[in-house]
Amino acid sequence: MQTKLIGIIVYILFYTSLYSQAQVEKPLYFNDSPINIATDKIKKDYIPPPEIYGRLKSGSAKNANFEITYINFPEDAKRAFQYAVSIWESLLSSPVTIKVQAIWEYMDGNLLAKGRPTIFFNNFNGAPLPNVYYPVALVEKLTGKEMNPGSFDIICNFNSKYRWYTGTDGNTPDTDYDLVSSALHEIGHGLGFSGFLNNKNNQGFFNNLNNLPSVYDYYIFNLKDQQIANKSIFQSPSKELYYQLTSQELKFHNPDNNKSSSVKMIYAPSTWNEGSSIYHLEGYNYGAENSLMSPFAYKGRAIHNPGKIITDILSKMGWESVTFEFEPLKDIEVLTGALNLNVKVKSDFDNALSSVKFFYSADGFKTKDSVNLNLNENSRSYSGKLQLSSSGTYNYYLQAETDDKRLFKHPAEAPAKKFNLRIGPDYFIPDLLHNPVKLVFPNQKKLNISAIATDNVGIESVIMEYKLNGVMQNPIQLNLAGKDFFNADIKMTKEMLNNKNFEYRITAFDKSANCNKRTVPSTGFYKVHIFNHYEPRFEYSSSFEENPEDFVLTDFSISTASGFSGKILHTQHPYPVSSLENEHYNLMATLKYPIIVKDGGELSFNEIVLIEAGITENSSSDYVIVEASKDDGGSWLPITKPYDSAFDESWDILFKSNFINSTSSAAGNENLFIKHNINLTDNTGLAEGDTVLIRFRLASDKSINGWGWAINNLKIQQGYTYSEETVSNNTFSIYPNPFKTGFNINLSNKRPLHFSAVEIIITDITGKTVMHKKESGLFSSSEIKIDLPGKKPGLYILYIQDNIGSDSTTKIIKN
Repeated sequence: MQTKLIGIIVYILFYTSLYSQAQVEKPLYFNDSPINIATDKIKKDYIPPPEIYGRLKSGSAKNANFEITYINFPEDAKRAFQYAVSIWESLLSSPVTIKVQAIWEYMDGNLLAKGRPTIFFNNFNGAPLPNVYYPVALVEKLTGKEMNPGSFDIICNFNSKYRWYTGTDGNTPDTDYDLVSSALHEIGHGLGFSGFLNNKNNQGFFNNLNNLPSVYDYYIFNLKDQQIANKSIFQSPSKELYYQLTSQELKFHNPDNNKSSSVKMIYAPSTWNEGSSIYHLEGYNYGAENSLMSPFAYKGRAIHNPGKIITDILSKMGWESVTFEFEPLKDIEVLTGALNLNVKVKSDFDNALSSVKFFYSADGFKTKDSVNLNLNENSRSYSGKLQLSSSGTYNYYLQAETDDKRLFKHPAEAPAKKFNLRIGPDYFIPDLLHNPVKLVFPNQKKLNISAIATDNVGIESVIMEYKLNGVMQNPIQLNLAGKDFFNADIKMTKEMLNNKNFEYRITAFDKSANCNKRTVPSTGFYKVHIFNHYEPRFEYSSSFEENPEDFVLTDFSISTASGFSGKILHTQHPYPVSSLENEHYNLMATLKYPIIVKDGGELSFNEIVLIEAGITENSSSDYVIVEASKDDGGSWLPITKPYDSAFDESWDILFKSNFINSTSSAAGNENLFIKHNINLTDNTGLAEGDTVLIRFRLASDKSINGWGWAINNLKIQQGYTYSEETVSNNTFSIYPNPFKTGFNINLSNKRPLHFSAVEIIITDITGKTVMHKKESGLFSSSEIKIDLPGKKPGLYILYIQDNIGSDSTTKIIKN
């Protein structure tokens, strides 16, 4: 019976352990595609879909979902591709939709088709193996979350110059290549038959800057059972590694479970074949039923079943696995009794587990003991008691065994990798992560302070200490708001906002007898800038060569940068990442001049955006945005949608071109500038007369980063000036306009002698009256003084009516 790749999709919950602390999620964009070579040979074979596919058609629910985007695909080819997709959907399990782009295009040479993952990740939360790259579709299956929102997981290309059979019945003519077979093959590369082994000048190497293997590469061994990814045996680059890649003696090998798995020979011809070597199997050595991942395509052949050999390989890479929901044990200072053990193993195959055990050792696994964990039918969790008799350091791991004797461990490389439990006095200080707050606005009601605090024995408390003008205030307790997440909303008082010197620090205390603590920053305090704006104005422009004091900058600067001939407004390069998993770190540049919005007013600037791509409506990825505040920073309105390097194709290609660890090494230069125009009143929530602050914000998450954001030639409502206005009948003039507290109405000498009284009404932009007065007996004076104390800055409308029925209206601006 065809093996069904149903994975056990849970989250492996790490706490503080040597194994988990070293893990830092790192992505790697991938552009090299394994290829399938078209031959003129004919092989008349038909392998029908797996039995489980037939059952799926009968009504059982599928366990994986693919979403296909077609480029130039003929309709009949779409039907064949979708048929291949439905076969994979019957065999795989993933809680995250697998997004595939299928491209129909002309390609030179004898290239029939090619396929690849778009990106790999290593050291993600729950990664079975450390420092090993996994294709994104598999990572999403293992983590249960989307890793590259808005982007494809797999890209497949098919050569339009060949004759294709697009039927699904396996009756492929001798003149055609079977499209269903080819689609199954190329998707297989995207699911995991891909990696980084390569050759240059007879030097074998891993083709990424981190010199690390893919999960497929990791499991390649020679016939002497030597792992070719083991750099203590085969350096990368080296001739020795090249000899292995061309030895014709490589296999996909599972040293732990080799009793139940047959040797699976990898295609490693004596002459390196770019695109074919390594990432294919020997094909017909295992019969037609296991030949899907052969490097060569034959006319008339229809393989509609991946076969057991291929599904076994995908299974070992992680598409079929037992994972554990487990909270590693806290260290304890005094042993008071047996320790409770609890682990949950979730799977469609729960009943197929013959045992779940807890293995432990006090001597580095020279010797070991174990505890059998018993299944609780109600909670579907396994539990037991660990009896220890002395203090010291213990190592441990978990192991589940299936009815067919397959072993699954947590950590996956146990006992080489394991968890630690210490019993005895604790001297380890907590881990404390925090995104510092650097700027507060005058109308901001509260200050949100959050931190992640973890410790091997547990966290007792987290506090914020702060100073106003150098004087320490009473500390504020942060509350536990989630797993290891501490938070407090601090009410901003007038005293805080009026102080020029606001500083704070965060301290976490553990539960040990020593009360170990960690403080961030390690010395001194974080300094918080209290924003103060200049007088409002209608327009603003800057080439950033002068007046850097026009902006309040947090992690931005106005300066020269490599690749630019003059000064620019730009972020740090590379820009910092967030310290917290589910919180952005904000880099901001805020203009000190409030802008009085004009209907249809335009904001424009030249920019370069080299940041992580993949922003979606619910994404936590990096993005940049331009925002406005109508209430002195109390709240902010987006005047652009969030965007990233995908905003421009040239930015996107450059950003993804080269990575060092999780940082794009692509750098900006002035040739990459493009102009961005924004209508301030077009679906922005702004209207004429609003007085707003403008800021540029880059929101950075915890994973990928790069060069950042650069801005030049900023122009806001250029060409619009507001000066003293005279009413239409030349009877009045207003000055100064704009004004701070009051203005004068100057009565023209041309007024008639009987003109001795006027009525004055001032309204805000919504029509609400803010002042109404009548003036009479004006023969002795040519001016009326108007004061508007306590009114907020902005645009107002002035109405003047005289006693002979003459009406005049004009706009006035209060700064």
